[in-house]
Amino acid sequence: MILVYSDGERFIASEPSNFDSGPLRQYLTQAGDRLRGGVLYVDGYHLGMIAEELRLAKALGLRIFCDLDGGPDTYTPDELLAHLVQVDVALVNRAVLANLFEDLAPEKGCQQLLSQVGVVILTQGAERVRLFTPSESRDFPVPPVGCVLDTIGAGDVFSGVFVAYWAAEKSIEASIEAATKAAAVSVQYQGARGGLEAIRQAFEGSA
Repeated sequence: MILVYSDGERFIASEPSNFDSGPLRQYLTQAGDRLRGGVLYVDGYHLGMIAEELRLAKALGLRIFCDLDGGPDTYTPDELLAHLVQVDVALVNRAVLANLFEDLAPEKGCQQLLSQVGVVILTQGAERVRLFTPSESRDFPVPPVGCVLDTIGAGDVFSGVFVAYWAAEKSIEASIEAATKAAAVSVQYQGARGGLEAIRQAFEGSA
């Protein structure tokens, strides 16, 4: 469902839906070893619907990134944890953690996710981004923003830039830093795509 406001702004309301995973399975099978080292981006809604495809992707050498937004609306905490077994990096926010582990602080919820996932990234709006691994946790500051016009799409910008950098063999840390920078630019422009050119300019000349 897409809501369109009088000024042209859009808000996309995602919802769980069944879909045919056959084309994904066919693509993975045909591509084979050419995908090794790449990244498969999965949303939380459909994580449990493509278990076989995730196993195939892992066998082909793909890394799995999952934005868990929507997952708690679709699965129980135990189900979601079981589905995460193939995921390498999970992205969460405080709302997702509250729906999953209502009695746990965000940090404790991330530690719970680490029972199944190698890396958990917690976004906390304008405050910071936190990286959790089995051995440590680390904070990444959000760059100062002069004027926040629109936060719609900032999470998607973060995910997209993170995956792009990670797929290009950048470290998890470097990928988070780039994603945080891009999201901070995004919120200074109207609409989910309004800041794309400014983001490109912000990264011109960077590795």
